[in-house]
Amino acid sequence: MTTIAPGRPDSGQERPVTLLSTLTRRSFAALSREQALAVLQERPDPVAAIRRSGPDPYSVLLFGAGVLRGVGLRDHEQGLPGRLADELAAQRRRGVHLDVVAEPQPTAPKALNGLAGLRLRRYDAVIVVLGEQDTANLAAAQWRGALVGLTKLLVTDTCPTAGVFLYDSTRAVSPVVVEQPNPRAAAGIDRIVSVSEEVCGLARRVRFAEVPEAVLPADPTRGFADGTYRDWAAWMVERLHPALDELDRSAAEDLPKRFRNRPQDERLRQRAVASLRLRPGTRDDHLDREVRQVRTLYRAGGAALTVLDGDRAYTRATTEPEIQVMERSQAFCDLGIRSDGPLVINDTLLDPRTRENPSTRAGVRFYAGWPVHTWDGYRIGMVCVYGPTPRSLRSRDLDGLRDSAARIEELLWKDALAGARPV
Repeated sequence: MTTIAPGRPDSGQERPVTLLSTLTRRSFAALSREQALAVLQERPDPVAAIRRSGPDPYSVLLFGAGVLRGVGLRDHEQGLPGRLADELAAQRRRGVHLDVVAEPQPTAPKALNGLAGLRLRRYDAVIVVLGEQDTANLAAAQWRGALVGLTKLLVTDTCPTAGVFLYDSTRAVSPVVVEQPNPRAAAGIDRIVSVSEEVCGLARRVRFAEVPEAVLPADPTRGFADGTYRDWAAWMVERLHPALDELDRSAAEDLPKRFRNRPQDERLRQRAVASLRLRPGTRDDHLDREVRQVRTLYRAGGAALTVLDGDRAYTRATTEPEIQVMERSQAFCDLGIRSDGPLVINDTLLDPRTRENPSTRAGVRFYAGWPVHTWDGYRIGMVCVYGPTPRSLRSRDLDGLRDSAARIEELLWKDALAGARPV
């Protein structure tokens, strides 16, 4: 699995991850070698953007291993992240922007480096899930040192008003029924959990708990049951409520939402654009398909993914016959990336920001766009729709654009990660 380093994809060699502990070998013994390897290697991509419709969305990071990583699943939507987004949106009646970073060893120095690079202050809640690879073969003193580094980072790099959670899922990733449990392994887990409770208690802001073991049996050929992921999601949301209630009541200046909407440092934003390894002037079938779909959804004259790179703006995907390149100052998207929300200009002739714009003079009378981000939260451009006729859209009408932006982000992230790996 690949860890994302600050500002750029990690260039290290991807390594296979094995979850065959003494507690799980018996379940896999019934499979052929090929079947067992296929199950273990089937996992969702290391990064994902999961979105749920609703007003004033919560921004949440789910980082780590164990039950998060979705053994036997191809998509995080099918596993814990998707179920967590469903449950949180339903119970809070708010939108959810959930970023997922799967990392097999969240306490390793390389993983901490990547976690710090995610700009944690933008999240309303940060959830770190530990798995058996973190605690395997570690003495209590070693584990205490590793956990102190993680909790220190979580406390110092998040907003003081954000909820911070650390969950150990070592026991939860093991099968429910084991004929010959290993007493020594269970005692080791008990010691690790005790140390974790102690360290998180000293950190104060970090809430620790052990993920409950699955009630429904796990199928070694398909992983955990959907009901198990739903149970875990409900368990996590129950623990999120007090932190989110406190956040919603807060009038503090240092809120994650305010941090997200600040103008971004252009030098760092430009570095983030470079980290995606885009190829200006080329077409991408997947991205083109996305903008065609969003144009159809809004019955717009055109749609595009526009990237702001230096002093120019170019369309990375477009419904137009040719890719467009223009001065950045002339792009409506340059207005859009100044905050983290959507930009709607229902009549470009009535808006003083766009009245004299060359695109307005060329006949564009309507524009709506949603920011597209890198994995560390920098706004690199907008996915947008536009047309020759004024419209009367409101921000709450733009769920389709938001969902398209999330899918585009995933496509860009996956391409960047693939490009960073040696062939």
